[in-house]
Amino acid sequence: MNTLPKTHHLIIFHEVVRCGSIRAAARSLGITQPSVTKTVHAIEHYFGLDLIIRNNNGIELTEAGKLLLPHSRTVLKDLTQTVNDMRRLLNDPVNEIAFGFSSLIAFTAIPDIIQQFNCLYPTARVTIQEAQLSTLLPALREGRLDFAIGTVTPEMPVQNMTVHPLFDAEFAYISSQDHPLAACETLNALQHARWVLPRTDMGYYQALSELLENNVVNTDRVVRTDSVITIFNLVAHAGFITVLANAMSTPFDGCQFTEVPIREMLPRARYALVYSRNRRLNPGAEALISIIRNYNWSLFPGLCKA
Repeated sequence: MNTLPKTHHLIIFHEVVRCGSIRAAARSLGITQPSVTKTVHAIEHYFGLDLIIRNNNGIELTEAGKLLLPHSRTVLKDLTQTVNDMRRLLNDPVNEIAFGFSSLIAFTAIPDIIQQFNCLYPTARVTIQEAQLSTLLPALREGRLDFAIGTVTPEMPVQNMTVHPLFDAEFAYISSQDHPLAACETLNALQHARWVLPRTDMGYYQALSELLENNVVNTDRVVRTDSVITIFNLVAHAGFITVLANAMSTPFDGCQFTEVPIREMLPRARYALVYSRNRRLNPGAEALISIIRNYNWSLFPGLCKA
């Protein structure tokens, strides 16, 4: 391998994976199907490995293809940023920012933050993903996100990340007002309740699951989802109990939600802004990070500066 792969080969490989078939990728790129097939064969020949397997349902990645995909995404994102930086020198600024956060940010500061950012970069293209930080970390490492905001705990694998603490958040047990267990004062009394919680395998909600298990709560009855709308509907209409940050309670007030007065206090969650140390941020992302770090999070109930 005396030369590097051609950029358009990576672009076509990435599009085949995104579209799920050679034919769909050709249609998306506006080129012929044989051209796409020839390019895929060329990059497979370069590496000496099969990258995709074609079947009746489209394509399936081989182990080599799965290994190449995140690296190709990183290369293409870095190249796109380089092109944008060069355009900026020609007074044609193009800023693309992609970031993620957990639902608490969406319910509190994000409208104000985006408005402030738009004043600085009115033509920027912004992409937002809502999920728990544990779900967002792979996208950070692969370069699909510039940064993310979420709960950080000591065991989370953020060794190669820059971590800026933002605020601590208080949490509460929440049910509908007419829930038969709404007045319970101990977790033990909720051991047979149905729970709905965010989906994660680390961080604050993982620690919460351990707390529930230690208090004889049947965690087999837990529904996990990153959809706040689903959580909302299950609590409001299906008799589920959840855990929400106090700062998220206001939007739910009109739906007759109530805090269950459990004596076992929930631990506070520490929220932080996280980004990779190995990637260079573009000016738009740096500006947005500055707005977030300087934001007055104490404007919202139950949030205090970390």
